[in-house]
Amino acid sequence: AIAFGNTCEKIGLLIVLASIIGKCLLDSGAAERIVRSMLSVFGEKKAPASFMASSFLLGIPIFFDTVFYLMVPLARAMGIRKEKSYALYIMAIVAGTIIGLVCSSGGLIYGYWLNKRQSVPLRATAETSVEELKEWLNRDIAKLPSFFMSNLPIALPVVLIAGNTIIDSMSSPVPESVRAFFELTGDPIIALFIATIISLFLLSRQLSFRLK
Repeated sequence: AIAFGNTCEKIGLLIVLASIIGKCLLDSGAAERIVRSMLSVFGEKKAPASFMASSFLLGIPIFFDTVFYLMVPLARAMGIRKEKSYALYIMAIVAGTIIGLVCSSGGLIYGYWLNKRQSVPLRATAETSVEELKEWLNRDIAKLPSFFMSNLPIALPVVLIAGNTIIDSMSSPVPESVRAFFELTGDPIIALFIATIISLFLLSRQLSFRLK
């Protein structure tokens, strides 16, 4: 019972924080901003591969569940553009978090194969409806959060957790202040909590700091 409680405390809290971040990314337009930037660089055809690569890199320092919840808002924002490929985007994210790049590539190929044979519609969830997602498509990019701020809730916890891992593995001396900073902020729960605060601020600023 104690072991189960400790597991829920660690993993469960991570999932809750990642879910809050994902919800804020959707409702603030940050997910839409990231997707538009991604499409301008890679194009629609390479979107699944970019999802896979991003999930693979994010999955190195943090848990699969956390990566999945952080990436799904981007898949939903992308899926509203091409609903027939929504399953492919989800599979690309899942494939990116499987062990090894070869397995990830195999998962992506399977995603393409499955997407051609089975249509998985983009459904409304308890947090976000399809209509709300479509509203963002016609928003001017100037009304969306900046690219930097949109990515910060996703990138920051990865940097903090990875930084703590790197410092722990270093044999050369590291200044105590730097080590203490990453020991504190590099804890997965603390890192995601910081990202949650940023995402909530991002959402509040988009709402002009007023409740709906």
